Amino acid sequence: MKSFLGIATVFTLLQTIAFSQVKLNGNDFQARLDSGANVQLVDVRTAEEYKQGHLVNAKNIDFRKEDFLKQTESLDKSKPVMVYCLAGSRSAGAAKLLSENGFTEIYDLEGGYMKWNVEKKPVEGVVKSEEAVVGMPVSEYNNMLNSEQPVLVDFTAKWCAPCKAMYPTIKKIESEFAGKATVKVIDIDANKTVTEHLGIKYLPLIYLYKGGQIVWQTTGAVSEKTLRDVITKNL
Repeated sequence: MKSFLGIATVFTLLQTIAFSQVKLNGNDFQARLDSGANVQLVDVRTAEEYKQGHLVNAKNIDFRKEDFLKQTESLDKSKPVMVYCLAGSRSAGAAKLLSENGFTEIYDLEGGYMKWNVEKKPVEGVVKSEEAVVGMPVSEYNNMLNSEQPVLVDFTAKWCAPCKAMYPTIKKIESEFAGKATVKVIDIDANKTVTEHLGIKYLPLIYLYKGGQIVWQTTGAVSEKTLRDVITKNL
């Protein structure tokens, strides 16, 4: 009997934890923000990221700071908390930690600020300039694609763990196909003009171009053999 009660308790606890952390797409996230409910919106990115633009009325609490939990003491555990980061990894970790520390209703933005921006949803704190170009201009990117060789483009970011894991493979492929194919690594934070123009939503992301057209693409980690085979096929 005790064993059964123990299992039931664990099952109930797991259900509670699962319910307390809900991932919402951009439309549902915005609808909940606009519903008039007394929600607490938290941007868990760094202060530097926050200053470049954030969701309207978001409070900044950096998930990677040692005092993250201490700062969340200013939040009301009885009210909903809505969290987001740049792409979704940090906010997922923040949602889990909040759930483990007594918060019972947590909503996590799927795709993060990056996807929210691509979908042209409301933000504030952005310094707008029509002429500002951050990193590679779109014209330079397009010129790179006008090649007789296949062009492999790897979109990455310093904060993206799978991207970091893929980097040695990408460099190996670049060396192996030198003179036969172009391999370009593009950091989305350092090249915002191009990545916003292309509407990049997820990382890791790899495009293979031939004749200026995308002939293959993949998201997530991919094997060295897969990259070698797809480039060889398009030589």
